[in-house]
Amino acid sequence: MLSLIIILMLLHAVYTGMRRGIVLQVVYAIGYFIAFWIAVPLSQTLGPKLNLLVPYPSATEESYFAFFQQKVGLSLDKAFYIGVAFVLVMFISGLIIRFIGLLLNSLTFIYVFSRFNKVLGGVLNFIVVYIGIFLVLYVLALVPVDGLQNMLAHSWLAKMMVLKTPLLTSLVTQWWIVG
Repeated sequence: MLSLIIILMLLHAVYTGMRRGIVLQVVYAIGYFIAFWIAVPLSQTLGPKLNLLVPYPSATEESYFAFFQQKVGLSLDKAFYIGVAFVLVMFISGLIIRFIGLLLNSLTFIYVFSRFNKVLGGVLNFIVVYIGIFLVLYVLALVPVDGLQNMLAHSWLAKMMVLKTPLLTSLVTQWWIVG
């Protein structure tokens, strides 16, 4: 079921990107790229402060993690708070980027060779939304709740995204877990 939801979200991303066109989508993508690189150092600072605001269920010896070994799972609370801070910074930045995109909506109507305009806009938005879904799935994978972990473990697409995404998997693991 989770795989189907992810597929529908990615299809919607392609459709939205095609409607926006490459010019406006490049503006969005640059904004998200900047937000991503701002979120990296900010999440390291903000993450430890979130432990007073966001509860984290304690991991025990019996806790099950779909994507992490048991030994690593017992110490994922710090990574969880850094991940939540990262997603929070990205979300707030995303709201600002959306507002800027609304102001620049006229860029949608700039003529660029039609077929490439739509296709490249769709591909670019697919990449942006894929990264967003990846980040949310990674944060969810850090939470030691059996129902959530079972849902992630039974989703072939979530498993592939979290464990096999080139570059992103190793970067996020390095930033959040290895630290």
